[in-house]
Amino acid sequence: MEIPVSQVSPGEIVVVRSGEIVPVDGILIQGEALIDVHILTGEFVPVEKVVGDQFWRHHSFGNIRKRPFSEIWTDTSEPLMQRLKEKKKYVTGRCATCQWLDICGGNFRVRAEAATGDLWAPDPACYLTDEEISETI
Repeated sequence: MEIPVSQVSPGEIVVVRSGEIVPVDGILIQGEALIDVHILTGEFVPVEKVVGDQFWRHHSFGNIRKRPFSEIWTDTSEPLMQRLKEKKKYVTGRCATCQWLDICGGNFRVRAEAATGDLWAPDPACYLTDEEISETI
């Protein structure tokens, strides 16, 4: 059965086949696949995902089979979740002073952490030049 993404509720299981675009945030709960996550991450190359793998391979905020997504998402008792919800306050370097920060929100934090060891460092995949970051509109 297919439904519009606007009708997907937190906690529901969505079937996404290999090569398809991931329409909502979530965790792979069965199998493995190459999935197009560009809508969520900005990455245009399909990413290999395995059970339990979402963005943070080394950190989990919970399991949607044990706790509704809405509870996991709104639980800010976890310091990392709290900071991710307000990530514009914590990003550093080019991201912190970028005129486009309100649009991209600092982009993909796990990519910054993987490349630099600092999850608040600038996203290494940002394609904007220093001039474009500081230009006034």
